[in-house]
Amino acid sequence: MKIAIVFIAVFLAFGCRETIEVLVSEDEGPSPYPPCAVKKKPARVKEVSRKKSGSDWLSRPQTDIIFSSSFERNGLDNFDLDWLNLKSSVKITDCISRSGKSSLEVTLRRSDPMKSKGIRSELAVPGNFEFRKEYWYKISIFIPKSWVDDFQGDVLTQWFAIHDKDLGEKGRSPALAIRIRENRWHVTYRWDDKPVTLKNGGNQGDIWSGKVKKGAWTTFTVNVKWDWTSNGYTALYVNKRLKAERKGPNCYNDKTGPIWKFGVYKAPWNDPEEESDAFVRLAYFDDIIVCSGDCSAILGVKK
Repeated sequence: MKIAIVFIAVFLAFGCRETIEVLVSEDEGPSPYPPCAVKKKPARVKEVSRKKSGSDWLSRPQTDIIFSSSFERNGLDNFDLDWLNLKSSVKITDCISRSGKSSLEVTLRRSDPMKSKGIRSELAVPGNFEFRKEYWYKISIFIPKSWVDDFQGDVLTQWFAIHDKDLGEKGRSPALAIRIRENRWHVTYRWDDKPVTLKNGGNQGDIWSGKVKKGAWTTFTVNVKWDWTSNGYTALYVNKRLKAERKGPNCYNDKTGPIWKFGVYKAPWNDPEEESDAFVRLAYFDDIIVCSGDCSAILGVKK
């Protein structure tokens, strides 16, 4: 049985007022709402004109920027929504932001329907990324204090490898992912130089792990040269500080390069019998940027 719970939150600061109605199963525990209680003063960001793609372009040399959105304009029109389980699971909110006035709120519940064979609520930046080419990715993630620690992991953003169906490959773990497990960030990678990789085959490892600071924004900047040979390169910056650097293979030997997704994906929930300490997930995302070439100065980090 569902219980309708209505939270009415009025916040005089920043002029944020909203009424939120949430359906929560009796076994799903407390709702993570209201979200606006965590609002912090946003950083100042000057925006300039947009390219033809319609993305929200920030004030920086545009020849290097492939995609950028701070959820200030155009809604979700510029994203690939094929990985989104329910349209109601995401919304643009002005109750919290990393920069500008808005961010993306993502909610995932264990009772949600499956999408692409998994319990997920994800958006993707359109297009694939080329092998042997340098890219920079930036994303800010806010984990509220209501987030319940769980021994079962959550994927907050992933670089998903496109398997070669004509060679008999099926879905595999992402080439690169930023996860949370038991109140710690885990940045993981997988690679395989063989043309065919069976499910969860190949090699794997952790690039970095650190404690999750709930109730605050964490900005991840990732510098990658996708390659399944020794020429691959991966560097991770957390809040503009270099945390890890790895030279070597960092992807699968596929015909098509990976795509970038973000949101919440919780694989253990795919099995109704699997134990988990959490029944609902709520996270916020902002400042999604993809840049090619050497973008360290543009993104404010030192190589």
